[in-house]
Amino acid sequence: MNQYTVRYQLGGEEQTDALEADTAAEAVRIVEERHFDESDRFELIEVHLVEAGEESRTPEGQTA
Repeated sequence: MNQYTVRYQLGGEEQTDALEADTAAEAVRIVEERHFDESDRFELIEVHLVEAGEESRTPEGQTA
């Protein structure tokens, strides 16, 4: 498993989720499924593979 951060926009607000998945595509699918029931459109911004020793950070600079 790899660690990914997925940045996306939902309801006009940018959000970031950190999760483990085998591939970047799987990470995006997991995040999309989490928000499937919401009426707002999901827009993918970025998928980032977190390298060993690299800290995951949100756009505001806070650790995710």
